Amino acid sequence: MNHVNKKRKICFLFVLLLLVQYAGFAQKTQQQYDPLETYNEGVILFENNHFGGALTNFSDLLSNCNDKQQQLYINARYYEAVSTLKLGNADGEAKISAFREDFPCSSWSNQINFFYGGILFKSRKYTDALEVYQTVDTTLLSEDENQELTFQSGYANLQVGNSQQAINLFRTAMEQNGVYKNDATYYYAHTQYVLGRNKLALDAFNDLRNDRVYGKQVAVYELQIHFREKNFDEVIRLGESAYDKADAKRKGEIAKMIAETWFVRGDYDKALEQYTVFQRSTKKLSRNDNYQIGFCRMKSGNYKEAIRNFQGVSNENDSLSQYAAYYLADCYVKTDQLKFAKNAFLSAYKSGLDTEISEDALFNYAKLSAQTTSGSFNEAVSILKEFLVKNPNSSRQMEAVELIISNYLSSKNYDAALKELESMNPRTIEMQKIYDELSFLAGTESYNQADYNKAVDYYLRTLNSRSNVKTRAEACFWLADSYYQLQNYLEAEKYFRQFLIMPQTSTLKIYPLAYYGIAYSDYKKENYQEAIQSFRQFVSSSYSETAVINDAWARLGDCYFMQRNYTQAVEAYEKIAESGHRESDYALFQIGLAYGAQGKYNNKIQTLNRLAQLYPKSNYFDKALYEIGSTHLVTNDQRAAIASFDRLLKERPRSVYARQALMKTGMMYYTNNQNEQALKYMKQVVENYPATNESREAINVMRNIYMDMNRLQDFFAYTEKNKIAAVTVTEKDSLAFLVAENFYQDGNCNDALKALNNYFKDHHQGAFLLKAHYYAASCNEKSNNVDAQISHWEYIINFANNDYTDEALLKAARIEYDKLNYTKAASYYERLNNITSDPLRKLEALEGSMKSNFFLANYDKAISLASQLKTSDEISMTQQVQVHYILGKSFFEKRNFSEALTELDACAKMDKSVYGAEAAYYAAFSLFNMNENERAENAVFDIADRFASHNYWVAKAFILLSDIYVANANYFQAKETLKSIIDNYQGNDLKQIAQQKLKTIESLESN
Repeated sequence: MNHVNKKRKICFLFVLLLLVQYAGFAQKTQQQYDPLETYNEGVILFENNHFGGALTNFSDLLSNCNDKQQQLYINARYYEAVSTLKLGNADGEAKISAFREDFPCSSWSNQINFFYGGILFKSRKYTDALEVYQTVDTTLLSEDENQELTFQSGYANLQVGNSQQAINLFRTAMEQNGVYKNDATYYYAHTQYVLGRNKLALDAFNDLRNDRVYGKQVAVYELQIHFREKNFDEVIRLGESAYDKADAKRKGEIAKMIAETWFVRGDYDKALEQYTVFQRSTKKLSRNDNYQIGFCRMKSGNYKEAIRNFQGVSNENDSLSQYAAYYLADCYVKTDQLKFAKNAFLSAYKSGLDTEISEDALFNYAKLSAQTTSGSFNEAVSILKEFLVKNPNSSRQMEAVELIISNYLSSKNYDAALKELESMNPRTIEMQKIYDELSFLAGTESYNQADYNKAVDYYLRTLNSRSNVKTRAEACFWLADSYYQLQNYLEAEKYFRQFLIMPQTSTLKIYPLAYYGIAYSDYKKENYQEAIQSFRQFVSSSYSETAVINDAWARLGDCYFMQRNYTQAVEAYEKIAESGHRESDYALFQIGLAYGAQGKYNNKIQTLNRLAQLYPKSNYFDKALYEIGSTHLVTNDQRAAIASFDRLLKERPRSVYARQALMKTGMMYYTNNQNEQALKYMKQVVENYPATNESREAINVMRNIYMDMNRLQDFFAYTEKNKIAAVTVTEKDSLAFLVAENFYQDGNCNDALKALNNYFKDHHQGAFLLKAHYYAASCNEKSNNVDAQISHWEYIINFANNDYTDEALLKAARIEYDKLNYTKAASYYERLNNITSDPLRKLEALEGSMKSNFFLANYDKAISLASQLKTSDEISMTQQVQVHYILGKSFFEKRNFSEALTELDACAKMDKSVYGAEAAYYAAFSLFNMNENERAENAVFDIADRFASHNYWVAKAFILLSDIYVANANYFQAKETLKSIIDNYQGNDLKQIAQQKLKTIESLESN
């Protein structure tokens, strides 16, 4: 009995039941409303798929039914629910669910479960759908419904992972030849494909080759199966056709398969063509995609693009990463990016998965390390040494040793290179040549770093080596100069003279300087006659550097002067007297003294006046004025003497000669009975220079003057008003101080301090307190008793300006600076700068004040002081370094990176110490802040090259380098740089920073 007949019989039974239950409907008369007619009409409409009309009838019937348990009501509910579902109305699913819940035992349950299962299937609730389908009696379903249930059950099983069950159901659906046949065939083939049953899948797909819906997908699957089976001929044959048939979204997938096929066959140009198509279809390439595309580009010579691809591979610890790193390095070499290549080779070596690749990468890395900078920690050397230990029988042992030496040379680690060469026994001729040349380079490096003992050792090795004649001669010269710097003048002269007689030395530029060195050695030994001969030979030579020539003339003049040969001394000094050379003022002063020694007073006065006119800021200016005044006294020209002394007092009031000039001026007025004028000058000595010998002498003269004028009470009134404690020095006071002073002058500070402490205790108003505090401060300084020392210096500082004020300020400032008490240090340095006339102390005061303000973060003031110091003619090389450093760091802190860069670069070029290393780092940092990434990168590598011994700043620079790479999205180089720090840097501080940055980069890559 077919399904239609079953339904008709059921309907007939329902009609009989309805006739019995007719009275249970709404209160309309039979003539007004016929529910059976409405129901029958609805069923007919439903059977003819007119679900809209059927829904109207059943809804009307249900609205007029009072008894919801009547079969007619239940039947109407069923038809209403199914009609609503068939129409696709929003409440269809709800009505099916409601019917299933309200009438679980209804004769319609089988049919309702079928529809309910379909609803769950549609909602992708595949497990639930399968459970409901299990309750459906398929014998009560129509053929179409049976096919639908079979296919949907297969698909649901596929989705929940029951692949074999799905295959069985799809096979059944295929055999039913219904509307789901092709769908079932497709998913059957797909499932077999997923399970790797390529032949079964291919056979099934063949049946769909011309299907309107699945034909396009079939072409792709066929291609995939042939690709999987490595039937590359078929992939090539079918590829173009499959690509043409495929949907746009599948074209990239096909292009990728074709590309990989050509890649396997080694036709990289054709592979790249297809990869280009594939790349247009995807937002993100896989690691394998990047590797193969990179390889194709590398083979075609497009190294820059290949680099980008290889960089996208090296983020895992597998063989693919190793190969990618190795080829990445090769691309970097081809594009002359040797620093990057080095990191890539190192990465390929450390992977170690392919030992042949790893070894080759190691040696390439080592070669590049020697050619470029050796890196922050000379890792190439340690890795090569490890290689030697692990591979004692390797054919590349000698090559490894040579690379170790080359890397030492690259990093200028001459000591290590020499030790490595010394361990080679025997050394080849080439290695011996390197050893000899290296000894000279090491000597020069040590000399430049002022390590003269070390320089002597290296230069002696070179002198005794088989190096070429020129190198040995140069070594001999610098050996002599090293001895001179060590104040070993006998050895210095010995080797300078040996240099002069060595072959081919006369052609060297430094040849005349040997006479200069010999002359200075004799000068230091006070062998003035011998020094004269050598200085004359030097100034007669072809040497042309003006500063050195002028210095030689000055020392030649000194030699003649010490021998009292004043005429020739004057001749020598005159060579530079008005040249503007830094010793021109000294030469004029010495000429003046020479004329004075000869009794040529007018010539002396004229010469010293020239000095005062030409060099008003000279350190000899006050001496010259004093000598002029004193010479006028000798010639009995008191008016001129007073004029000269007055000028000295006006222009250099703090000069040690000023108080002497005051005393002499006062004494002139006193001897001429001009007592008021004499008192005027004596009072200036007492008031301006208290607690000095001149002050005590002036008080005695004043007492005599007041006595001569019979005004002794005025004298007492003056001393009382000015709090001059002791008009006369008592014998007890004098003796107590004399005991301490004798101990001090004998160098017996222990007893001197005991005597001085007794003096402080017993003589609170002692006449020698100032000098006593100075002695106490000096003794405590020798014993490094800082706390006791500072109290004495502060006593002197708090006293009126005196002989010891400058030194007390300087020593106190140094102490406070060393204690990091920069506020006090800055105050002392500033006062010293304002009062001292000593040029060297003024320089130190400026420098100390500059540094103190810098550490106090007073950057504007630090810049101002540094600018003043920068313009000084007397500034030393060390101070120049400090000035550039402070200016650079101050500008950096003010974020004026352009100005900072200028100063920091200057500092780094001048200094190889930690200051230079730090300055170089902040110069690179400034460039980075200015978005000058390429220059910043080069600056970092320059730091690694020039400041390799300063590991902290090199490591910091490489951390900065990783930031530069991140800014350029070059994550591979950034990671390798950080790994270098993590693996090799010894301190935990920077290592932790590197580790954190590495995690951040890895997080960036994963996103």
